[in-house]
Amino acid sequence: MRKFLITLVIALAIHTIKAQNLRLGYFQQEHMFILNPAEVIHDQEQVFLEYGRKWADLTYSPEALQVGGVFHSSEKLSFGGVINRNTSGIYNLFHFGISTGYKVNLSDRQTLSAGLAPYIKNNIIDLSDVVANMNDPLLSGEQYNKTHFGMGIGLSYTYDNFKAHLSIPETHDVEIGDEGFGSFITGGASYDFFLDDFLLTPYVTYIGTPIDQVVEGLFMASWKETLKFGAGYRSNKTFSFRVEFQSGSIALGYALANTSGNFSSVGISNNFSVRYIFKRATVDTKAKINSLVSTNERILSRMDAEENYNRNKQEEILQRLDELTHQQDTVQNLQRDFIEKFEESERKNTIDQNTDKEVEPGYYLIIYSFHDSTELNKIKEELVSLPFETRLIRDKEKSFYYISTRRYDTLEMAVIGMQNIRNQGFEEAWIHWYK
Repeated sequence: MRKFLITLVIALAIHTIKAQNLRLGYFQQEHMFILNPAEVIHDQEQVFLEYGRKWADLTYSPEALQVGGVFHSSEKLSFGGVINRNTSGIYNLFHFGISTGYKVNLSDRQTLSAGLAPYIKNNIIDLSDVVANMNDPLLSGEQYNKTHFGMGIGLSYTYDNFKAHLSIPETHDVEIGDEGFGSFITGGASYDFFLDDFLLTPYVTYIGTPIDQVVEGLFMASWKETLKFGAGYRSNKTFSFRVEFQSGSIALGYALANTSGNFSSVGISNNFSVRYIFKRATVDTKAKINSLVSTNERILSRMDAEENYNRNKQEEILQRLDELTHQQDTVQNLQRDFIEKFEESERKNTIDQNTDKEVEPGYYLIIYSFHDSTELNKIKEELVSLPFETRLIRDKEKSFYYISTRRYDTLEMAVIGMQNIRNQGFEEAWIHWYK
């Protein structure tokens, strides 16, 4: 039985070692630079200690201890470091890495950060507990009891309260099942919602290894930078709950995870975290404050511009209404003057009362008049090209020819028609009253 348990633990340890190398803790949002070196520019300036135990109900369950810190050299340059020790049965892993992140301000609302993370990793298998003649092929190879060197790279992009990141934590390694460049990929996105004293942040994170792909959805809430709590779900059927309480510069955290689905992930996982946070404002906090102030100033400026625009448009509309009112008064005055002059002219002229049966009585709008009918040939092409119909009529004395565009029953309507035809270029158009 003892031999069987040891063999089983060895197999489980080797199968899960890739995931453990990525240090899949439950406080990674507090120091994301471990997965993505570019995130070191956004993490709080701090030192931290974490201890975690996975599958707590198994005798040879994996344990992990890691310490690290973050330091901001300037607004654009930050450094982070981590030492990680994983123990899984007879398998031990030591990891030491340094992260460097540099930020570029693309605009007053956007930033792009890039990071590098060189690391040293040492794999050790303790065979003192293994039966000497097992000769298990899983334990052979040069990849054990050997120090490996590698490099991690990452990018991080922010737009106001939105953040997206992508990284390759281990670009080259010679461990078990090495897949080469890009075999380890992580990425994700988050968005900060500010609600009174609360900061609400949903996260989506993808972690891909050569043997497994994990997607995590996490929702975190912070209250006055004193209490932080949240819950998440990973695609390997893991539910997690985490809480952190901060008093002054000290923050204490606890995370509980429960995984079900296959034997290698049965049981409870516990994580404990202690952080010392430097109280001076971090670069990322300053950047967020400046971003919020800048956003607020842009909103106020846009509101002022819109208010000025609306005020100017309102003044233009009122001015236009005044102009239209004035034009309407002018047209009415012209109509009134024309009617008075026309009636006076009609009273002075003696017009034959005999009705010409060929021409219906009414008010005719005249654009041309002439004595000689031959004049009609000179303007025939022009009349054909007009956008309206015309009619040739004669006065009762048969002495004049008139080109009329329309007949009206009332003088008022005829005056309006005359104004329209004059606006079309016939400025000398007049009204002939045929009785």
